[in-house]
Amino acid sequence: MHFGHKLIVVFLVSLVSTYLVIWLARLLSFGIDAVKGKKHCTHKRAVPRLGGLGIFAGFAAGYYLFGLDFIASTLMICVALPFLLGLVEDVTQRLSANFRFLMMALFSLTALFLVGDLIVYDIGVDLPVYAAVPLTILAFTGLANAINLIDGFNGLAAGISAMAFAGLAMVSYLHFRQGVFATSLTMLFSIAGFVVFNFPGGRIFLGDGGAYFMGFMLALLSALLINRGIGIISPWFPVALLLYPITDTLFAIYRRRVLKGRKAFAADLLHMHSLVYKRVARKNHLTSIYVLLFNLPFTVFAVLLYRNTVGLIVLCGFYVMGYVTLYMAIVNFRIKKVVGNPMLPADGEGIKLL
Repeated sequence: MHFGHKLIVVFLVSLVSTYLVIWLARLLSFGIDAVKGKKHCTHKRAVPRLGGLGIFAGFAAGYYLFGLDFIASTLMICVALPFLLGLVEDVTQRLSANFRFLMMALFSLTALFLVGDLIVYDIGVDLPVYAAVPLTILAFTGLANAINLIDGFNGLAAGISAMAFAGLAMVSYLHFRQGVFATSLTMLFSIAGFVVFNFPGGRIFLGDGGAYFMGFMLALLSALLINRGIGIISPWFPVALLLYPITDTLFAIYRRRVLKGRKAFAADLLHMHSLVYKRVARKNHLTSIYVLLFNLPFTVFAVLLYRNTVGLIVLCGFYVMGYVTLYMAIVNFRIKKVVGNPMLPADGEGIKLL
């Protein structure tokens, strides 16, 4: 079967699997994200939150079609663990954030033992092993949780992840990293099958399983690409590809812990995408479009500068400044009239960070 035909099969498997998940979840009232009692939701009806099943099914199909040797078989185990953890949370919604964070750290440590070339020693300067190992575990765990934190609007987390997988595919193709290239495209087409039902209407949500799966896969592929790039690919390239989830998560932790003295993982309505929805877009799907358009040029520049560590660090600096500037501008923006939307503040009311 031709390479392109395999990717079409991956897309169709994801598409059909996602449709079946929607049908079964509604039929059995299983894995549903209810509206009642949730102040942070933007949807008006109960929606299945098991979209990760469709993406994982597409990935599994690609894993089979491209041959079990297109990437180490242990990688399937490594990504299946966080996916299953998130799936349990999607169904039960009873696992604490701290427990999930600790389990993700354990899964990250497990991946370092099972898959070779994952420990990142070079971040622009060479790190000793006692610093590189915990930093790599933190990066894997943090990225998986970061993708989950930005999963608040239809197509947002999937779109950000898709752009990152596309960037990884381009650079891995240039440097003949066939395993990373095939896996990145498999993930991209699997996400596409899910997005058909997720955007713009939101017939199914990604869920923790899908977010953890995509985030962990992004971390694994990034580490493999850097370490097998023979020093050519900058370790800052994946950082630049994933600036939005990384920046938004770090800013959320600072906002909650430092400014408010609350738990770092406590939910709030002050993410960048939440503010864009409240103050600018007013519609779920438009929020995702605006945020994705803001991030698109930075993704393009990240790919263009993938060898240049200094250039990528400068790019990251510009992004952080742009993020903070835009964030504060939206916070200080005044709405003249608000009608019938509890997510929006009252007339002329500013959003308080403290």
